[in-house]
Amino acid sequence: MGPVILLDKSTLQCLSQEEIHFLFKHYYIAIAPILIIEILADLKKNTRDNTLSKKEVTILSKKLLSRDSQINAHYMSLCIRSLLGIDVPMTAQIVLVGGKEVQTRDGGRGIFFNEPVERRSLINWQGGKICALWIQI
Repeated sequence: MGPVILLDKSTLQCLSQEEIHFLFKHYYIAIAPILIIEILADLKKNTRDNTLSKKEVTILSKKLLSRDSQINAHYMSLCIRSLLGIDVPMTAQIVLVGGKEVQTRDGGRGIFFNEPVERRSLINWQGGKICALWIQI
């Protein structure tokens, strides 16, 4: 895992699959929630029977997900946490929220995070499983 990099949709569209693999090899990708919304917006594009827009969503989601990527917390939840006095790190790291503290068998402690809904959606989109509800949003 290398330094964290934040990509926007235009960068994702411009990079080839080979360049994406190179990027993932050298960087840890921070996925902003707005990027997922921008990809979802492709479904609203006016194309005949939406096949082109579905194909674009599938291509972008395949480029985006890897084990070397993580979806960052939404900025609004971070703002609210900060206003409530909860420390929000400003150290160029990916911020995750909603973790549960767990204890290991040997007495160690850690934090467990469930898979975010956004990540599950991206996985579905990779396989071409795009629900009609997403198109209506």
